[in-house]
Amino acid sequence: AWWRDQLEEATAREPVIAALQAMIGSHDVSAGLLAKVIDGWAVLLDDPPYDDAALLEYARRRGGGLFAVAAQLSGVVISDKAGIGWALSDFARHCSDFDTATRALALARDHLRGKVAARVPKPMRALAILTRFAEVDCERAIDQQRAAGSPHRIIQAIGFTLFKR
Repeated sequence: AWWRDQLEEATAREPVIAALQAMIGSHDVSAGLLAKVIDGWAVLLDDPPYDDAALLEYARRRGGGLFAVAAQLSGVVISDKAGIGWALSDFARHCSDFDTATRALALARDHLRGKVAARVPKPMRALAILTRFAEVDCERAIDQQRAAGSPHRIIQAIGFTLFKR
């Protein structure tokens, strides 16, 4: 609620909010689209465990919303599969409940089939790399994930940027 209230306030006191408001004004990004990302996090305010429908709703709003904002800022069109898959994979990495994390990763797998990262438009390269990380994470079990800042991840990012694989 705080984020939503701050975005709607006429004069922001927080630098991050002021920057978001400037972005909204100068790039014709709707506050509603940003609010969608906030609403994604709100899904997780319910008590766990989360069923598949709640996980997908969270991912559609958080990941789908974030990627939609980036696409609008970049002037491109993107499928919501990349954002949803990334959000589910990221949730799985940070979820302390093994069964929920495993289900989230399985849902991510469903959205990231067929080299989704390679189809993310070039102006969104940073999000394409995050999507590629999510694809790679989907190839491993939840308890066999590589560390987010590992040298292997850097090699993955370079390889993807150069060769789209």
